[in-house]
Amino acid sequence: MQICIPHRLHQKVMHLIRRDPRNEITGFGNIEIDSEGLTVQSVFLMPQTVSGGAADIEAVDVARAMRIAAQSGKPGTMRWWWHSHAKMDVFWSNTDRETITELAKAGWFAASVFNVQGEVLSGFWQGTPVPIVLSDIPTVIGKPAVARKTLDEWNAEFDENVTKSPVRWDKEHWWDRPEIDTEANEVQRLLVRDAFNRGEIG
Repeated sequence: MQICIPHRLHQKVMHLIRRDPRNEITGFGNIEIDSEGLTVQSVFLMPQTVSGGAADIEAVDVARAMRIAAQSGKPGTMRWWWHSHAKMDVFWSNTDRETITELAKAGWFAASVFNVQGEVLSGFWQGTPVPIVLSDIPTVIGKPAVARKTLDEWNAEFDENVTKSPVRWDKEHWWDRPEIDTEANEVQRLLVRDAFNRGEIG
């Protein structure tokens, strides 16, 4: 199992964390189970009071946010809790474990803790029907998406400048293939063959 965070959403988390690097911050997100594991679909904040050692959200606000998320029709469910440890190391504090255990009472919940330096630790907790605690699962950050227009420009540049050779390279007897005009290209054929044998091309 792993948690996949798309590049854009990871950038949002890191931006929010670094807005006030001296204090912790916390938030939630929608997450989906797919063939890759758990994939984050959204990242959001809610009202909170922060300090250098905590970020406090009222339980009633969490319950309200879960209800709104369930009714929004957006992909995934609100089962990802993320927070920062400011400039400290990433680890599960006692408060973190208590929070996640409480969130996972009715099923399962994923969590990630970040710091300003960009480090991250992720885990998976399940309360029912069988208790499961995975406190260190891989976190995969998605690569930046390339715009369709940019891809079209790259492809156009390739098509304009790259021509495929009619020669099909073969480490055994490529120079004996019938598609090569051996009479017109005898000198070139020999030079290339010798270079090929010396390992200069291949």
